[in-house]
Amino acid sequence: IKGKIILTNTVTCDDVKMLRDRKAAMLITTTPELNGRSFGTNVMEGVLVSLADKPYNLLTPEDYDELLDKIGFAPRIEKF
Repeated sequence: IKGKIILTNTVTCDDVKMLRDRKAAMLITTTPELNGRSFGTNVMEGVLVSLADKPYNLLTPEDYDELLDKIGFAPRIEKF
């Protein structure tokens, strides 16, 4: 893993420590860090659906974009 950029959608604190110990260059997750962990994309989608003011089957890509902007959703980018 030494010198590699790791791109994933979920990590725990232990995962981050392991990547740091193994000298990965960078960690990028598709979801933000919440209390030291980046949750799976499906979990984050569930959060967005629960915040929406319409049924999930009526949500459009634009609705998701608006919700992501509203809550400040951004990927996790961590250089080691």
